[in-house]
Amino acid sequence: MSPTSGTIRPLNKTALLALAVAVLNCPLVQAGQPLTGKEIKETVAPVEAPYEGGRGLLTLQGPSGMFLNPTSGTLPQGKFTLQYCNFYPENRTEVVAHGWMAAYGITDWLEIGAVANVVNVPVDRELGVGGPLVRVRLLRDREWWPQLSIGAYGKYGTNVLQQTSVFLAAYKRLPLDEDGFFKSLGFHAGVRGSWFHGDFAEDDSINGYGGAELQLPYRVYLVGEVGTKGNTPAGRDPKTPFAYGAQWRLGAVNITFAGIQNGTTEKVSLYYGVGSAIPF
Repeated sequence: MSPTSGTIRPLNKTALLALAVAVLNCPLVQAGQPLTGKEIKETVAPVEAPYEGGRGLLTLQGPSGMFLNPTSGTLPQGKFTLQYCNFYPENRTEVVAHGWMAAYGITDWLEIGAVANVVNVPVDRELGVGGPLVRVRLLRDREWWPQLSIGAYGKYGTNVLQQTSVFLAAYKRLPLDEDGFFKSLGFHAGVRGSWFHGDFAEDDSINGYGGAELQLPYRVYLVGEVGTKGNTPAGRDPKTPFAYGAQWRLGAVNITFAGIQNGTTEKVSLYYGVGSAIPF
């Protein structure tokens, strides 16, 4: 009998290393998986940032946008909004204009709703109009091309305020510092065609407009816009329309505060609005 018979030979270092590598590479014990005999793979999908479509709040025209004119942003699918505004021409209370908008996102690119206006004038008289609203987003803001939408709305009732309008609007957002104070800068542009139905004559107008919005923390936006006078024979816009102010687009609470020259007043006039958007 050899001197080593009946004893276990110790493994050399090479054998120990090979055994360790084999154990570590075994799929049953990798990453602390239970010994089920089946390898489990985990796949984590990237989280897409919310789409910033530059959707504004209720405007003097009716659809959401800057302060005077509609823009290209549509409501997200399944979201409903109801908004109200006040406009004080010449900053006096003899004449006060009230505006309403209700809209619903059928899809992320299709929005339908209604707009309405009531104007209180002296001698306890009220002028009122209302009608449908539709907006369709054709392109999203991606890479080098802008967001692009078309839309239409009508306001019918008192003849002097009646109008039918269509618009084409574009928007481009430039990120600045998403974690900083100045988060982004957005640019709006559009053209609006309107047909007016007055008591004595029917005329039409084509207005171009543009504006910019600076996004601050807590979804506060500083907004400014300017438009053309239009080309109506009746001279509906004798002055250049413009507006500036702030919008708080929090969603559950939306607030607008602005100074507006709507093209007809002698001086900039006060405008404010409030509303809410909720999912359905």
